[in-house]
Amino acid sequence: MRKFCIAVFVCILLFASFTSAYAATSDLGADGFNANVAYIPYIDEIGSNIGTDATNSSAITENHDVNIKFDSDSLQITGSVLGKEFNVCGNILTANENGNSVIFEAHDKYNNYEVAFCALERDLDNTPLFFENYFDNNRDYKNVVKLYIRPCDEKSLIFVEAFSKNDIEKGFLTQYKVPYDGVAANINQAWFINYYDAVMDYSKIDTPQPTANTTHVTRDYSKSYMVLGEQVRYTFKVSFYCTLPDITTNGDGTADVFVYVDESNTKSLDNANSSLNSDEQHVLALEQCNIQYKSGPYIILTAQEPVRRMNGSKSAVDRSVSFGYSYGLFSVGGSYSFNQSDEISTDKVFFTQYTSKEGTMSTESGRMPNNTSLSKSGHTYGIAIDFLDMKGTARYVSVGVRMDFKITNQLKLSESKTDSYVNSYSIRVK
Repeated sequence: MRKFCIAVFVCILLFASFTSAYAATSDLGADGFNANVAYIPYIDEIGSNIGTDATNSSAITENHDVNIKFDSDSLQITGSVLGKEFNVCGNILTANENGNSVIFEAHDKYNNYEVAFCALERDLDNTPLFFENYFDNNRDYKNVVKLYIRPCDEKSLIFVEAFSKNDIEKGFLTQYKVPYDGVAANINQAWFINYYDAVMDYSKIDTPQPTANTTHVTRDYSKSYMVLGEQVRYTFKVSFYCTLPDITTNGDGTADVFVYVDESNTKSLDNANSSLNSDEQHVLALEQCNIQYKSGPYIILTAQEPVRRMNGSKSAVDRSVSFGYSYGLFSVGGSYSFNQSDEISTDKVFFTQYTSKEGTMSTESGRMPNNTSLSKSGHTYGIAIDFLDMKGTARYVSVGVRMDFKITNQLKLSESKTDSYVNSYSIRVK
């Protein structure tokens, strides 16, 4: 009995020593991960031929060698696919919004491949997988390392998904306090936009009921993309406002003309709990906005000193404008900000007063400063216009508003487009 106890004790010590040595090296190669590889030689226009292992089993290849190693807060993936070697090294960039993904900024040291996406993920039921069917038949896996790469001299895509029964991602979040950068996460998780087009491009125009002295049009610029069997929508809806108060004869008033981001988010249309879901989206943005305003007969515009104004109503939430200047309130930062600034710098408008056959009239315009954009819900840009009645009689006067701007796809500039909003409104002089 004594010899048996000693033998058991020795075995326990040996096992503990082996475990400690394994943890110290953090070498999670073939012993720690089960790598699966798919090769898609050609990607169609909207990526519909990628699919998953259930719908595109012919893409699965056994001609691969994949080894994974974590070293502190970095990741190294080495090996080859179809005889072409890679040595991908990455450093932690950010977690995703729900904390189930650690995204790495990675590159191939051999320059044989372009790295589309590299991440360590958990909650595998709620992340897009090429090897979805494989995971369904192996439910004991807890983590997956995703490495999606493109050979530099090809138009193909390679999907490496290495599964582990250990919850390594949870340890990463605990040990390294992985930061969350919403812009970086949203942009990196939208890797597929670089490789194919949207499956749905929205262009609906919706006109809600006007409120008192305010009218606005909401325009939908959202886009949807296919990704590994899911359809993901980047919602981007903006409204164009003109607020015109009634004035008395020979009296004055202030008009507010502005564009406002009503809704901006990222949602999977197939999985309510998808790791891609976010209350933000930074793929689509409005830039280069130029607002032009033309007064009616005997309604002249009057200049004023810049005054910082803030209103909490729907028609002017989170904005501060005055004649000729904009102090738009923005709160986006980080290396993936895509020229979104914390505060829009002052930007003068052009003020012209002229005489027509109908009497004295005025025009005014305000251009959004360079290197700024609107992408988050609540982002806004506009101008406040002071005007004065010079005729002294009760009437309705028509004024014109025009906003020219650009809707930019930050990841695929070829999908960016210019657009305009043009309308006329009435001022009541009583």
